[in-house]
Formats: sequence, structure tokens, C-alpha cells
Amino acid sequence: MSDRKDEKLNNGDLREIKSLIGDADSGGFSLDDILAEFGGNPSARPGGIPVRPKRDGRDKVVAFPGAAKQPEPEEEPDEAEEQPETPGEERPFDPALLEFRYPYEAETALPAKLTATIYKRLCADDTETAALRTPPAADAPKTHTVPRFLSERTALSAAERGTATHLAMQLLPVRAYQSEAEIDAGIETLRKNNQMTPAQASAIRRRDLLRFYQSPLGREIAALPPERVHREFKFSILTDAARYFPANGAGESMLLQGVIDLYTELDDGSLAILDFKTDAVTKATSPARAAAYAPQLAIYADALTEMTGRNIDARRVYFFATGEVIDV
Repeated sequence: MSDRKDEKLNNGDLREIKSLIGDADSGGFSLDDILAEFGGNPSARPGGIPVRPKRDGRDKVVAFPGAAKQPEPEEEPDEAEEQPETPGEERPFDPALLEFRYPYEAETALPAKLTATIYKRLCADDTETAALRTPPAADAPKTHTVPRFLSERTALSAAERGTATHLAMQLLPVRAYQSEAEIDAGIETLRKNNQMTPAQASAIRRRDLLRFYQSPLGREIAALPPERVHREFKFSILTDAARYFPANGAGESMLLQGVIDLYTELDDGSLAILDFKTDAVTKATSPARAAAYAPQLAIYADALTEMTGRNIDARRVYFFATGEVIDV
């Protein structure tokens, strides 16, 4: 046992090495320490007697006899113990800060979306427009419409009758009708096909539709090939906001939406727009009412020109109440 220079490690030594490697705490000893203890350096084992490492109560290796003491790891400084910040420079209050104005405040008033109907109202000088421009007060009473099935009203309102008439003009075949009976047969077919309700079918004035289709404009439209007649044309395009809001729309875009009742493709390639109206007008009041719809048809024309690149030859309003066609 005094000289193990050429002696191989026995099983006990191997077990001890495994124990040292597996149980040593981090930083307690190094690989060189293990090699010095069980390697071929006799000077590390005076007298050739194996020196066992010192263990703690949990049988963990804590040190080798005669081994240099490992330096203790430096503790990380506690952030809470850092030096307090030096107070910043105090500056006098600047009253101009209270006068700051957001440089793009005008743009915040631009709508993200504009419909042809809303634009028509914005261009009008009436109480309806004022309500659109001024938001309701927070304490304003809220009103709700009673559903039809809970109300005693059975007849359609004027607006609902107008919707029914537009539905008939959208769905009835475009042709030269000769009698109200032909119009009635077409409406009955729509009702049976559940394309309109019985109340809507009853509210449509057959004579008003017949008068349109027997008018020069109605016959002109009926004579066109079906592919050149477009009804209930819906559009949604991104356009220049300055076109409709020059004061604060420069450089901004907005979504433009609308539904064109009817437009036709003319022989020269241009387009003609026709808007149906069920307003209660007379021949004395119809010109002024038609002029009020000019902004709405202007949006239709702008949208069609932008989408098709074609010129708009005519923008017309047809009043069912008077049977008039008025250019706007």
C-alpha cells in the first residue's frame, strides 16, 4: 500500500471517484483535485495513503485536506441598495403647455366612411343635417322603435312603401309592360318566391310602375340588351377625402359607399345614372327636391368614373309621384 505508482485503481477507488463527481457541491473542488487525490501523483498523497475528502452531515464533499480554499463568489449588489438618484433640475412651470393644440385636430373630424345618402344630408341645410353634425347630449332621452309584431300598426310607412317600390324595380324583369295586370303578375311571382313579403306586395302601386315603363325613358331602357342595364349596383371604394371635405381632407383617404338604383351603358360607351324617388312631391316642388339629390348622384358619378374610367353622360332623378324625369 506504500507505493501504488504502477498499481491500477481498484473498484473501491472507482466508487470513490464517482461519489466525488456526483456529490460535490458546485465550486467545492476541481477535476485537478480529483486527479491529485486518485491520479499518479504520489506527492499529493503523503506516505502513499489515500486521503479521503472531508464531507458534511449530508455526505457531501466540501473540501480536500490541504487543498487551496476556493474563493467565495462575489455577491451581486442589491438594486434596492443602490445610491439614490440625484434630484433632477427643477424648471419653472410653462403656461404655454396649457395652450397646446393637437396639430391634426381638424383631421379627427373626418369620417372614416361616407355614404351617398349621408353626404346628401350633410350638403343640405336642415334640422336633419344639424342632428348629424351635433352628437346627442349624454343625458338626452333615448328613443326606441316598437317592433311591428308588438305594435297595432299593420300598414307600411311611407319609407317602407318606398323600399317595397325599389325592391320591385330591382327584381321585376326589365321589359315594355303594357298593363297593370302584367306588373301585378310579376309582383305576385316575387311574393310566391319569398322575394318580398305580402305587405310589401300590397303596398306597391302598379300604376306608378306601369307609367315609368311606358315613358320614353322606360322604353329606352327596356330596349337595351340586359347586360347593359345595371340595377341596385353596390360599391365601396377608397377615395380622396379632400374631394368632399376640402377644408380638412387634404392628403387623407376615406371609404365611399353607396347603392345606385340603375345605370345604363349608352351606345357611345358613356354611362347614364337614374335614381328612383318615391317622395311625395308635386310638379311645383319636384325641381327643388331633385336639386337636393344632386350631391348624392354626384357621388354615384364619381364612383362609376373611378371604377370604370367612363364618362357620365346623364344624372337623372325619376319621381314616381309625378312621373317626371329631372336632370341634376
